[in-house]
Amino acid sequence: MATAPEDARMLSELMHNFTRFTANWLSKHNIVKIKHQYFHNYWDTCITYERSYYCRLNYIWNNPVKHGYVESSEKWRHGSYYHRFKMKDKESEEIMLNYPIDRVHIDDDF
Repeated sequence: MATAPEDARMLSELMHNFTRFTANWLSKHNIVKIKHQYFHNYWDTCITYERSYYCRLNYIWNNPVKHGYVESSEKWRHGSYYHRFKMKDKESEEIMLNYPIDRVHIDDDF
């Protein structure tokens, strides 16, 4: 999840450069692709409600669990929830409890 720059038209270019740079770096370091690519499903959505923001944040934190990489979000060392959990961040625990992801429908079964 990212916040658009002041000129929101730049977000598309920013994401393009980020994915291009990162994919090049991953290739140079022989990181294995998942289904022949590194990035999947980039789309932009303008989140206008606070509740929607926190539900999607919770969704992102739970995505490694959904795909079977780890048993719980705090074990995914590559995500922000791992670091928040280690610091015993009460706000992130409340987000996980109070903003369920059952209404966030994102097609990411790849």
